[in-house]
Amino acid sequence: MVYLDDGDTGDVSGPARAGGWDPGSSLWVAGVDYLSAWRLAQVTADMFNDAIIAHGLTRADARAVAVSLPDGSASVDIRMSVRGAEAVAGALRRVNRHAA
Repeated sequence: MVYLDDGDTGDVSGPARAGGWDPGSSLWVAGVDYLSAWRLAQVTADMFNDAIIAHGLTRADARAVAVSLPDGSASVDIRMSVRGAEAVAGALRRVNRHAA
């Protein structure tokens, strides 16, 4: 599956990084609603990205990217730098301590 960035940075990942996006490189099944799945994933990715920014991180530290999988389901890829992963792990530990 080809994963493309949402446009904020222009970065691409996966097979798209090597030679551009090729619609023929992905499995497309007639009748599968990929767009609705991507839209659902985008809403969730936006929520994660807003929380990251509110926490004081940048999109270089952590970001979520919406993906529509070959079976038509929604997914969100989370990409983090080491700094971003450490910050997210620390925030989750603090939440877990307060919840206990």
